[in-house]
Amino acid sequence: MFVTSITQADLETGFMSRPPKLLSTDDFPNWKNRMKAYFYVTDFGQWVSTTNGPHCPMTTRADGVVAQINAAAYTENDKLLILRDYKAFGSINMALPADIMNMFEEYKTAQTLWQLLCDFYEGNSDLKEGKKDMLQK
Repeated sequence: MFVTSITQADLETGFMSRPPKLLSTDDFPNWKNRMKAYFYVTDFGQWVSTTNGPHCPMTTRADGVVAQINAAAYTENDKLLILRDYKAFGSINMALPADIMNMFEEYKTAQTLWQLLCDFYEGNSDLKEGKKDMLQK
């Protein structure tokens, strides 16, 4: 019985090597805060990637056109920033139950996955405005 309680607590809160699990859709606001805290204490850069989007190495060509750099030309810093993006995505993905993860499997960046989860469970600005209008009527 005691071991089960520890395991349940670990799932809910996560720890340094494992993100907190989203155990119930009703618990999304609390899970969202725990995920932010997890990113803050494990690698703040992952939170930056989640909120600002993935790192896309770019260059400005001689003709003034901005273009993405070929992967063979990535610097070590570019590679580290891209790895950070993948880790952030993986952390969010591993925290989701299979049924929820499967709903969002076409999204491949931490930023898009995070934003869609927030919109799905909290509503986007249009949905929130519509709810407010319905309550006022």
